[in-house]
Amino acid sequence: MNEEYEVNAKEAEIREAKIKARIVKKSSNTFLAFACLLQIAVTVLVILALIILVAVFAFKVMGLTSETVGSFFTVFMVIVMGGGLVLGFMIYKRLIRLIVAKTGWYKKLSDDVMTHYFLDEEIDALNKGQPLPKKKSKKSGSNKGAAK
Repeated sequence: MNEEYEVNAKEAEIREAKIKARIVKKSSNTFLAFACLLQIAVTVLVILALIILVAVFAFKVMGLTSETVGSFFTVFMVIVMGGGLVLGFMIYKRLIRLIVAKTGWYKKLSDDVMTHYFLDEEIDALNKGQPLPKKKSKKSGSNKGAAK
């Protein structure tokens, strides 16, 4: 009877661990889906803002007319698209880091997702309930988990 209880307790622990792993995986997948949509929205908004800035600059500051603006916009649209993508990604990454740190979602996300957004020492600080450490110079910080 005692052996049977030990086997059932072990099975219950294994079952509980599997359920917890499924919940973490589901939470991580849901988070990544919404984060992807957020990244698209942020990037589109940044590109639209840059297009408006270039249009205002071209028509108001430089005084271009509709006949002379064609080649100007062709060149600047390439710059706006590339810059918008990079700037949108940078804003998205900071926004996600802020949201995850402030809401406590780091407890519900898998390690793979966390290492995508945070350095290892930042994950340790979050798990201990400490504020995120200040950024050091680019040379000193490395993300060991990013290559996984």
